[in-house]
Amino acid sequence: MAENFATMTRPTINGMNAIITAARDGRVPFVSVTDVAQAAYDALVAEKSPNTGYSVIGPSLHTYDEVSPLTSLVLCPPTLCLLLPWS
Repeated sequence: MAENFATMTRPTINGMNAIITAARDGRVPFVSVTDVAQAAYDALVAEKSPNTGYSVIGPSLHTYDEVSPLTSLVLCPPTLCLLLPWS
């Protein structure tokens, strides 16, 4: 999950101590590169080609309000979650 914050939201976390999102209270899959690598490995080493697509969504879904306090465990000062209004 850390990769999501290291790439997508890093500029606003560093510059504003905030995660800005339009997802509001929607639950989002935070996928680790490890999850993606495991899915790719499993497909590549399968004895028979699965000949299908995969959805890699991680073990659970979270809101940005739920995960923003987790970034505060690593980053100081605490990270706020700013919800963009829907127009």
